Amino acid sequence: MKAVLTKMPEMKVEVIRGVMDGQSCNLCCSYKGNSILKQQQDLATIANAISRVLPDLIVETGTAYGGSAYFYADLLEALGVENDPLVITVEDRSHAQKSEPAHITASYLDAGRSINKHPKVLYLEGNSLDSWVLDEIRWMASGRTVLVNLDSDHHADHVFAELRAYSGLVSVGSYLIVEDTGIIQKFSDHGPGPDVAIARFLREDDRFQIDDE
Repeated sequence: MKAVLTKMPEMKVEVIRGVMDGQSCNLCCSYKGNSILKQQQDLATIANAISRVLPDLIVETGTAYGGSAYFYADLLEALGVENDPLVITVEDRSHAQKSEPAHITASYLDAGRSINKHPKVLYLEGNSLDSWVLDEIRWMASGRTVLVNLDSDHHADHVFAELRAYSGLVSVGSYLIVEDTGIIQKFSDHGPGPDVAIARFLREDDRFQIDDE
């Protein structure tokens, strides 16, 4: 049985809330005071995957405003999953991800902001590909049922490297979720995005299959 790799389309932003660095800051919704950079439909799709798999650890790259990690932890608790941490979320705030279009990464521009933290979420600050980050996550994921959500730097090379680094954590029958796969269509100046990375990854790794449902 293969794990499932889910492609999430780009957000169709429904609410524009605030301006950051002269650019629109696109925030779709919020949860317990933390904004979530996702379309509500995408969040519901991920929640459905979590409900089906019942992982006892979710690994997220791209903390942004912290809303999705908080939501995932609350959802797992509501589903009766008991573990600590329930979610590990990673964000690189050192360089504000300025290589990304501002519409996508307005959240990164305020590196000093504070977020409401969930007691069962482990917040790591570093590049998702840093060796110490990967070592910490691999140690904490050992022996657990893991779902992975990749939502940090959306350039193809970075996503491909993340797919290689994080795919081994995903439990059989669980999900490796790659977000914003339509980013190249939405931002013409972005260059190759997650879709390119996914195609390249699947050519070399047959442990996963696409779930387009």
